[in-house]
Amino acid sequence: MPLSNQPKTSVSVNEAKRRMRAFKSKMKQYLDPIDDHKIPKSIWVPYTDFEQAINIAKLTKGVDIELSGMRIYLTIEEKPGSEDFNITGLVVPTIKVMQQNGTSEIHEDVIVHLNTPKEGGSLNSDDMDSSIYDMTYPCPSVCDGSGLDV
Repeated sequence: MPLSNQPKTSVSVNEAKRRMRAFKSKMKQYLDPIDDHKIPKSIWVPYTDFEQAINIAKLTKGVDIELSGMRIYLTIEEKPGSEDFNITGLVVPTIKVMQQNGTSEIHEDVIVHLNTPKEGGSLNSDDMDSSIYDMTYPCPSVCDGSGLDV
C-alpha cells in the first residue's frame, strides 16, 4: 500500500536488477582484474541497529528532536596485509534543517560526541564514541544468494 504523502521511491524488480548489473559492470571496469565473488553487492543493516542510532540521537539531543532519516556514508574497510576489502556503510541520523522552494529538503547529520573514549583513544572529541555507527554487514561475506544478487 503506497504512502499517500510520500513521493514514489520504489522501483520494479527488473529495474533493480538492471541497476545491479550496471553496478557490477562498472566495478569490473574500475577494479579490473577482480573475481566476480569479490565485487561488493550490498550492505545489510539490522533494524534494531537503526533503532539504537535513533534512540541515542534522541537521548543526547533531546527526546523531542524530529529525525528525518539516516544517511549512509559508503566507506572501505581495508584488511591489513591483504588487498581484500569490505565496503561498509557508516550510519548517521539526520534532521531536516530547511526546505527550499517547497520541493527540496536539506538534511543535516546529527553527530553527537559521547562521553566515552574509544579503546586506545584520547579525550580529544574526535577519538570519542559518537552517534556515527558502523553497523553494516557487507556482501560479499554476508550474502544469502537471493533477491537482487545478479
